[in-house]
Amino acid sequence: MSEAVLDWWEYHEGRRCALAAWHHHRQRADGERPSFDGDEARERLRSLAQQQWPAGQDTWTAGPTEADLPERTRRLIASGATAIFRATITAGGTSLVVDVLERTAQGSWCAVLLSTRYGLDRFLVEQAALTLHVLQAAAIPVAGVHLVHVNADYRKGEGPIEPDAFLVRRSLTIRAARAKARVVSAMAVLTDIAAEAVPPDVPRGTHCRACTFTDRCVETLPADWTGRYPTEAGTSADVWLARGYERMGDVPADEPMGAPRRRARLASRTGRIVVAPALPQVLEACRPPVWYLDFECVWSLLPVFAGTAPAQHVPFLWSLEHVDDEGRLTHLDEIVPPGPDPRRRMAESLVEAVGAYHEPIVVYGDYEAERIGELAVLFPDLAPALERIRGRIVDLLAVIRDHVYDLQFRGNFSLKAVGPVLAPGLTYRELAIRDGLTAARAYARLLYLPEVTPDDVETTLADLRAYCERDTLALVDVHRTLMNLAQGATMTAEGEERYPELRV
Repeated sequence: MSEAVLDWWEYHEGRRCALAAWHHHRQRADGERPSFDGDEARERLRSLAQQQWPAGQDTWTAGPTEADLPERTRRLIASGATAIFRATITAGGTSLVVDVLERTAQGSWCAVLLSTRYGLDRFLVEQAALTLHVLQAAAIPVAGVHLVHVNADYRKGEGPIEPDAFLVRRSLTIRAARAKARVVSAMAVLTDIAAEAVPPDVPRGTHCRACTFTDRCVETLPADWTGRYPTEAGTSADVWLARGYERMGDVPADEPMGAPRRRARLASRTGRIVVAPALPQVLEACRPPVWYLDFECVWSLLPVFAGTAPAQHVPFLWSLEHVDDEGRLTHLDEIVPPGPDPRRRMAESLVEAVGAYHEPIVVYGDYEAERIGELAVLFPDLAPALERIRGRIVDLLAVIRDHVYDLQFRGNFSLKAVGPVLAPGLTYRELAIRDGLTAARAYARLLYLPEVTPDDVETTLADLRAYCERDTLALVDVHRTLMNLAQGATMTAEGEERYPELRV
């Protein structure tokens, strides 16, 4: 057995799944694992936090890819540096990066962990405990371990962000000391596992759905694998898997389960789409003529606009499709170029577009309704019109989740999962932007990066409009399929109509 040295991320992933730690360790050894330090939000937070140590020195000054970061850290400790950023230390069988090593007046060191979270949780306590262990194993005198995290109550003023108001500092020293023995013991177990040449045999379960390595462990399993299925009160899917019910159709009929799981079980046993008998009645609330609405928002851990909170979602683009009673489609959209706060224009233009109508507005999830509610609070003069618009909203996600199940949903009711099944002709493949997170980041770059050119702005705004329009068209197509299902017919990917016989 070869010796293994795990880092913090491998420990964190290993607490959820030892197989994930094994894979992450090998990726790092082969130089294939992505750097989590490159996250844009974390880097902006780091730059802001480091202003509190103006004399601090960064081990990455000569570049983060060099192999001598631990030696560079040791030299800075010996040189009398008052603060060291991204101190890399390997000791006690563990390698980790400390965001800030702060020298105290007595010559000892305080380790400062920088978190993008809003408070304290087990994740951070265990990180503090492991940091304490590594510093002590490296014979570095430790005065304490502190946490610097985002103040959730902060609201940006007209000027730059004030680090002292935006960040909260608290001591984790006592908690770290209490948790250290438990964390070190768990790390020792994971270290032995990571050193093995063959991966550990870990039972697959619901934890696999959020794993980086889902494609290796779960994607090859059947579409009706029990671990995929809707989470609800009652028996955990992990309990069913432990009992040997590998496919949802294996679960006995007398097992307690709600309607979503019953539909999933019936779809597994028959291989057919399952439709609740109430679907036609529910769809009566959104028959054409009807609008379809999708928002794109930017959110930044470091707020950009005055009055906004950390990571607050600020709409900058809406897209609308209208289907009249003869099936004719009309597209509208509004996008605000980067610059001043876009929310007033978003609210006004939405009221201008749909405020005079009484037709239903179809969305997917509660995101649009929440944003409209926030705009109504922000702009009291527009609140009556915005609240009327919000009152016309019909959530297609709730309709599908409560009335329809197809095996190819694979337990996921997001539009990106449901769309290819219910609207197979619609694709995002040729688009430059294909998901909401990429859209938010693309707009944020226009706000943050000083080297952005007018051509960059024009291209990015066009890409954002194309993506948002595609999401809205997906709503149109999914809704059309649901109406066909309500009448007993749907369309396969090959263009063939099929008629579901199963109703539960």
